[in-house]
Amino acid sequence: MSDHYLRFIPEDVDAELNMKALQKICKHKMFKGKAQIFFTDKVLFADAGQNFEKVQCPFCGENITDWWSQSMGEAFSEKVGFGDLNATVPCCGRRTSLNDLKYSFPQGFYRYMIEIMDGDHCSAQEIVLMLNKETSIKWRVIFTHY
Repeated sequence: MSDHYLRFIPEDVDAELNMKALQKICKHKMFKGKAQIFFTDKVLFADAGQNFEKVQCPFCGENITDWWSQSMGEAFSEKVGFGDLNATVPCCGRRTSLNDLKYSFPQGFYRYMIEIMDGDHCSAQEIVLMLNKETSIKWRVIFTHY
């Protein structure tokens, strides 16, 4: 059996969120009581699971999946999670963040995450709009399939 998740993470890894406000938001009828909140002091990566296809340079569009895999290994430690996300892409030599690469399907780094298992009943776009409005920060949706 496979599992499908809708995951919502702030676009900005360093965004500060109020946990009580987040808990209140997750009680909204749009979540139908199925939302879980994850918070960590470490910066972690929310992947797309089997939906993952490739990673591209946000500047020139070059496929940099192999480079990305190595860079992820270098940026991660068990103690702090992902530390410095800054990187220079190999294709065009420009500086960016691992969080700002072009992921197909979308993925990203987080300290806060809202997750809905089997979120077929939810409109991801409506939830993102509501989260953007209620928290005054931009959110990213990740469609995950395991």
